[in-house]
Amino acid sequence: MRNDQRNMFPYWYWQHGLHDARITDAEKYDFPTDYNIYHGKKSNAYKNLLRLRIDASHALYDTTVTEIRFFNYEILSGDIDWQKHRDIWWLGDILTKSGTGYLLEIDLQILDAAPEKISLLIQFDFAEVKKK
Repeated sequence: MRNDQRNMFPYWYWQHGLHDARITDAEKYDFPTDYNIYHGKKSNAYKNLLRLRIDASHALYDTTVTEIRFFNYEILSGDIDWQKHRDIWWLGDILTKSGTGYLLEIDLQILDAAPEKISLLIQFDFAEVKKK
């Protein structure tokens, strides 16, 4: 990646890649609906959260990521039964800007599933990334 392209990514993005990182756990949360009583309209609070716990110790590039949280997410394709499959590996990803949020396409390999490779497409408003 060229230096002039590095500033195109949000500050939380893992620019060097998570190839060969393992997703150890995934949890989905729905937050209570928050209505603005005085104005009679829905607030801009977060609606839901997808949290991916990552073991990046064997990743080729960025070994510091431990958790990724996607706020106001929607899985557009490739939804996974996270409780059934426990051996999920991150092969690569593409992050693009989508309106006021983002679109992340993650290529995964699930060793105990058929087909083994799957593309997970997540649309979200904001992300937080925890690092070591």
